[in-house]
Amino acid sequence: MDSERQENGFPRRERKNNKLKHMTQAYLPPLMILLAAIGLILIVVGAIRGGKNNEAEAGANASNPSATLDQTQQQALDAGRRLMDEASRRAAQYDYDGALSLLNSFSGDPSSIEGMTEAISDYTAAKNALVPWGDNESIPHLSFQPLVADPDRAFDNDENADSYRSYNFTVAQFTAILQQLYDNGYVLVSMHDVALPLTDSNGGTSFASSSIMLPEGKKPLILSEVPVNFYLDTVDSDDDGIADAGGDGFASRLVLDSSGRVTAEMVTASGETVQGAFDVVPVLDAFIESHPSFSYRGAKAILGVTGYDGVLGYRGSSSTAEAQAVAQALLADGYSFASFSYGRVPYGSVSLEEIQADLADWEAKVLPITGPVDTLFYVSGSDLADIGTPYSGDDFGALYTAGFRYFVGMGSSPWGSITSEYVRQTRTTVNPAKLSDSPGQFMDYFKAAEILSAA
Repeated sequence: MDSERQENGFPRRERKNNKLKHMTQAYLPPLMILLAAIGLILIVVGAIRGGKNNEAEAGANASNPSATLDQTQQQALDAGRRLMDEASRRAAQYDYDGALSLLNSFSGDPSSIEGMTEAISDYTAAKNALVPWGDNESIPHLSFQPLVADPDRAFDNDENADSYRSYNFTVAQFTAILQQLYDNGYVLVSMHDVALPLTDSNGGTSFASSSIMLPEGKKPLILSEVPVNFYLDTVDSDDDGIADAGGDGFASRLVLDSSGRVTAEMVTASGETVQGAFDVVPVLDAFIESHPSFSYRGAKAILGVTGYDGVLGYRGSSSTAEAQAVAQALLADGYSFASFSYGRVPYGSVSLEEIQADLADWEAKVLPITGPVDTLFYVSGSDLADIGTPYSGDDFGALYTAGFRYFVGMGSSPWGSITSEYVRQTRTTVNPAKLSDSPGQFMDYFKAAEILSAA
């Protein structure tokens, strides 16, 4: 056995074990010390990194408190920010009372919403700096006809081209007018901003001037478009009652876009139906969106409509629902309507029977679309009475019974009269022919030569 162990190397194995034992005893302790040191280093580094991460997280939470807020607190912060956005919009249009009322309705701590405390202070100071407009009876009223969206088709030297050159501005020219009105300090107001009916203790009503509060240097202005019907002869070339590529480059109707906002629709020269800023409403909307201080408390324009050839570009009972939806959107967005009569009837020069017949058509066919209308634009300036002469008689009684309280005639300069029963005013039509023939008439509003040369 011993010889077998010796020949087979067993003694050599024993020597190897002895050598391994010696190496283990010699090197293991230092190795364990090294590993322990490395472990300690890793623990220290991890602690440092963890501390830094905790500091960073704490800093992030300090700059963004909502990161550690519960759901109720977060909802309160979101509500406060929404109030700030709406208050900012109102303040931009001089409704500081409305803006402050919103901010003061916040149930939480105003200092928890970034900028709210400063906004309350700023809006209060701005409100205190407003001054009342002194004479609501002399507020100017500028009136425009539908705009040319495609000059190449409108000014193509056919039988209508000269008329369009005289009476219709292009989209570019109207935009230039808005810019100069804004630059000259004008702010759009509504008829109801001019005067409102007040109810007395007996339930009766009487009109009185409203208080228009504006910053020093700002001036109120009423703007209107007449008529907003998009007559077929400007958009339909083959007399089939449908807008087509042969039209004269005008919008064919007002419609709701995919977001529910009112825009204009037009058929292009290639026959494509498109939507865009092709008439007063969408052009004015875009301008006020960029210049909110051009509107006093959300006021925009008065749209004069007739029943002749459709309302807002809609023709036939099958389209009544569409027209109603557009009308409601316009009213909600700061526009108002005025009657231009149903059949373009000059009330000041026709019989009572003709007035009553036209009013019956208006009430039956237009009011279902627009809703109640209290403003009347006289056709061709055909007023019931001269400036300074009070209204009376059966003709006035018929119009009053129909619900009209604001009566707007024609005039070359601002004039108005606020009585206990009604409000009268003149509007000045603005068109390229007037700017060319009498540029000085509009010098307080804009530079006629610059408007006429607008691309």
